[in-house]
Formats: sequence, structure tokens, C-alpha cells
Amino acid sequence: MKRNVIGQETHTLNQKRKIDKQVEENLIVENQHFKMKNEYTCLSSGREQAREQEKVIVAYELRQKYSLKELLKLVEMLRSIFYYHLKSLKKEDKYKIEKDKILSISHENKGCCRYRRITLEIKNSRYIINHKTVARLIKLMGLKRTQKLKEDIFISTNRFI
Repeated sequence: MKRNVIGQETHTLNQKRKIDKQVEENLIVENQHFKMKNEYTCLSSGREQAREQEKVIVAYELRQKYSLKELLKLVEMLRSIFYYHLKSLKKEDKYKIEKDKILSISHENKGCCRYRRITLEIKNSRYIINHKTVARLIKLMGLKRTQKLKEDIFISTNRFI
């Protein structure tokens, strides 16, 4: 009878040790997940709905520490979409020259010109560009006029007289 009792005790101790190891492994995985989530929120902009490219940039930076599979699960993105956006981020800017010209013209005029004037300035320098492209690039670059000029206000008030 003693053998039976001792055998049962060792059997239950082994089961407890296995359960303790499983619980410990689960806690380690959960802790790593929370660390990964915390680092992701620190690197991201903080918005709930982050843009796809921003998610890709953050996931690419954290890729060295954590597995890509876990990161993409956290970001809720498919792997193919991740690689698609990663490829598009590595492409060279198609409108780099145009952006530089727009920026220089904007600085020359102290930020007080819109897409029509910028388009004319670019065309006067013998460079062909569409006005819609200029408007889109201005919007993309975030160039806005801080205030209307007095001439613009005067013209707009006397326009219908």
C-alpha cells in the first residue's frame, strides 16, 4: 500500500510541475506580447486608425526584436500587404524635382502663393507640369497660405461691383 501512495504522490508532483512549467511559459509569452504591444504604441503616432505605411514602418523597426508573424498579428495586417507597402516605401520619389521647385517658389513668395501661380512660375522656367499635379503636391507637402494678401481681399470684395 505504501508503494501505491508514494507512486501516486510522485505522479501528482510531476503533473503539478508540468502544469507550473506550462503556466510559466504562457506567462512569458504573454509578457513578451505586452512588451511588443507597448513598444508598438510608443513608436506609432498614437492614433487608433494608423495608416498602412505607418504600420509597416513600425513593424519593420520592431522586426529585429520580435517575429514578423506576431507583429503582423498585432498590427492586423497580412504578410503580402506588409511586403507590398515595404516595396513601395523603398521606391524613389517620382516628383522629387517638382517638390523642390514648388518649395523654392513658395519660400521666395513667403508662402503666399497657390497652385496657379506656382504652376505659372514652373512653366516660365521651361519645365512642363500639369496644374493638377502641382495642386496635389502642394496638398501632399502641407503648404498652406497663412493669411490672404490685402490685394486678394481687395480684389475679392470689388469683384462683383
